[in-house]
Amino acid sequence: MKSGEHKFITISIEGVEFHPLDFENEENKLDMQSISTYSDNDWGKRLPDDYTYIVKWSKDFDESMTRKEVYFLLRKGIFINNLQQWFSISKKSKKRVMLPARAILQEEKGWNFLSLPGSRFKEVAESCDNNHLAIGFEIESELLSIGIMYACYLVFKLPENASGFEGIVLASFETRSRAHIPIEHHIYLVTPPHTPIIDERPSTTRKIKGHPKLRKDGWMEIQVYELYNGTISFHTISESGYLKSLNGWKFTGLLVQGIEFRPAKVSWSYSYSEVFEDAGKRMGFERMQRIADLAVTPLSYTTQSQLLFLFMKGMVVQDGKTWFSVNKKGHHSELISTQKCISTSDDTLFIAPIEFFNSRFEYLFKYTSNQDLRLEVKTQFLSPNVTYIISLVYRFEFPSRNDLRVPFKYKLEETGQYWTSCVARVGKDGWLRTELFQFTCTKNELDFDIHFSSEMKSGEHNFITISIEGVEFHPLDFETQKNKLDMRTITYSDMDWGKRLPDDYTYIVKWSKDIDESMTRKDVYFLLHKGIFINNSQQWFSISKKSKKRVMLPARAILQEEKGWNFLSLPGSRFKEVAESCDNNNLAIGFEVESELLSTGIMYACYLVFKLPENASGFEGIVLTSFETHIPIEHHIYLVTPPHLPIIDEIPSTTRKIKGHPKLRKDGWMEIQVYELYNGVIGYNTFSESGYLKSLNGWNFTGLLVQGLEFRPAKVSWSYSYSVRKY
Repeated sequence: MKSGEHKFITISIEGVEFHPLDFENEENKLDMQSISTYSDNDWGKRLPDDYTYIVKWSKDFDESMTRKEVYFLLRKGIFINNLQQWFSISKKSKKRVMLPARAILQEEKGWNFLSLPGSRFKEVAESCDNNHLAIGFEIESELLSIGIMYACYLVFKLPENASGFEGIVLASFETRSRAHIPIEHHIYLVTPPHTPIIDERPSTTRKIKGHPKLRKDGWMEIQVYELYNGTISFHTISESGYLKSLNGWKFTGLLVQGIEFRPAKVSWSYSYSEVFEDAGKRMGFERMQRIADLAVTPLSYTTQSQLLFLFMKGMVVQDGKTWFSVNKKGHHSELISTQKCISTSDDTLFIAPIEFFNSRFEYLFKYTSNQDLRLEVKTQFLSPNVTYIISLVYRFEFPSRNDLRVPFKYKLEETGQYWTSCVARVGKDGWLRTELFQFTCTKNELDFDIHFSSEMKSGEHNFITISIEGVEFHPLDFETQKNKLDMRTITYSDMDWGKRLPDDYTYIVKWSKDIDESMTRKDVYFLLHKGIFINNSQQWFSISKKSKKRVMLPARAILQEEKGWNFLSLPGSRFKEVAESCDNNNLAIGFEVESELLSTGIMYACYLVFKLPENASGFEGIVLTSFETHIPIEHHIYLVTPPHLPIIDEIPSTTRKIKGHPKLRKDGWMEIQVYELYNGVIGYNTFSESGYLKSLNGWNFTGLLVQGLEFRPAKVSWSYSYSVRKY
């Protein structure tokens, strides 16, 4: 700090730690060419079983070569597929492959392609002014060794002035293979800062997870994803995702050579280790193996964890008309093709899915909303004592539709009551799901006879055409109330209570009139857990049981246009004023919040706290939330609680969790997540964001009451689903 500068930072020092440092070691330095006792057959055993099939794709291969020569050629690496891929094998004969920049960058706009000495490929890509990197790849499974977890490395170079690339980068991949757990990691593109060496500098390289590594060819590499190749038969593996700076900087000048796939030394494990253990215990390895034997595409695995990973991705089983998968609790999901549910001799009603649809089945059923339909559904793999939602899974024939509702009534054969279809939700796989029934399963195999009747009147021609993939049975998540322990019964010392408080709590509580300096740290902890007004009652600050910071801003601080709003006092509101919408057809929202009011390194969910007018019928339908950050972030939500879903048996006593729907708070208000914010900044600064809420059906928000916007640590991240699908 400069003389006279007063913007200092206060920290609490616990001590000095001496921690052993791991170094990378290069094992197996033996020169294989020195092994002169190997026969040609011995060298053949060191080659992949299908090497003769792969080397035919290369111009570097000569049929007169011995197997020893082929081995060392593949160890060095060869171009295959018209120089579009680089293939090699490791010392342990595991396959490795690299794809060039042009094959992995999904948006060529914003990139310059140029030749560069030292690059493996003819072209590399230079980023012009991109604020995120959209990455996708397709790779043939035969280019990867079976039963191996692969690390996927981005191979890149930074511009000479790389100061703008410091900070955390989010690597997010939405798997097209439909794994149930979003895959996100925080990485860096800049090597870690030089740590001063007291004596001589070690000759080996320090290993730091999430940081890039210098390759022998002079390029840098950083792991952005991992991929398990568990299928024996040949197919194409397709994945997509993006890299984005959490601090908002652009990737200008970044050079990308491609993505390389190598066997992972240590798996990221997707933080699944505990998930695998718990789910594996529920399912049992022998039972899992029996199900795996039913897979249409043979699976390759050696451990229960590998098999569970394949189950989470999902697979087609038996006759190719059932899709089976499990969630992280080990509960089974089942999607049954319409081909298996409909008895008809008219084959023209079944169509092959177009490429955009990315269906799990060979055929879809073409349905128009002026028809009646009957689906006879038989399950085989459901988990007993688990509550399921039965949903119709489909897509509109014309993807531009956005009403998200097919007008039909439906019933079970054994009941006479018809129910009206509700608004569909969009799954992560891009398919629409209209929920039909809820029930608690008693056994694996059940029969459902579902009748669909058109709502259209005779002579009406404005019908809707959809392609139905099948009927899905998906385990229902319920909210659990954890951490109900009464902390007041714990006999901590005052110093222990101090450890439960945020490090800078003394700085924050000075903004409040509710704090008395004579309070013990225990009293301060429970006061902050309850919440206090700060900044002249303009903000509400509190901490969670895990001591993470939470803050709420009032309506007047977040509504960007006061015109069209009435501000009034209301009993039960945390703030002196709430805002009532007069006749607004969109809600313009903006906020500024100081980073010191949020815990560092935490993803925050931003909740709109509101109440609907007594007659809320006009608020039904989908609301679009859009926030203009460096990448437009849009989501579909609802302001009205979901309609009552028909229960086939009794109603569970716990509360259902439904993403995108509002939740009733303990204070009697409603809340719905409209945004999420990552606080990756250690120093103090101000976060400023703006966006809006708008009905897709064009209705106004007349009578809506807004109390404010609350920031709480996110239980599950929205995963920055930036690509908005319109249907």
